[in-house]
Amino acid sequence: MNIIYRAREFAFSAHKNQFRKYSNEPYFVHPCEVAAIVSIVSSNENVIAAAYLHDVLEDCNISLTLLKQEFNIEIAKYVRELTNFYTRKKYPNLSRTNRKLFEAQRLENCSSNTQTIKLADRICNARDITQYNKEFSIVYVEETKQLLPRLNRGSTLLQNILQDEIAR
Repeated sequence: MNIIYRAREFAFSAHKNQFRKYSNEPYFVHPCEVAAIVSIVSSNENVIAAAYLHDVLEDCNISLTLLKQEFNIEIAKYVRELTNFYTRKKYPNLSRTNRKLFEAQRLENCSSNTQTIKLADRICNARDITQYNKEFSIVYVEETKQLLPRLNRGSTLLQNILQDEIAR
């Protein structure tokens, strides 16, 4: 079975019974959108598979070991790099501003493929948040403006699309 298809099915199963915060649509729509955007700029099957899986470590009861077993080390590496290390749960005393700053600094050192997936993720999130939560979109856009220069190894096309999204 194709690795992209396997990743899609794995993500679908992992995210079942989860819903998007702002739109209340099934969560699985989000990784599908991220993978579709990544597919515009990359034909690398591992990168597209990781785009489907990008939230499973952070939002599901999935381990890095399981990802390595089910897929491969490269996909697991990308997903791990995409997993937000500075969460409110792990660092309850850090302000949101500091958590986002530390996460941006961490992402700056990630691979170009990871940064490309992150750009696609931010594009999707920016579209949803600006559509469904105008108040929070102001915060999200500012955070994205701070993050964008640090994702300079990711796809230039996606950098430009994200820049256009946050300019609106």
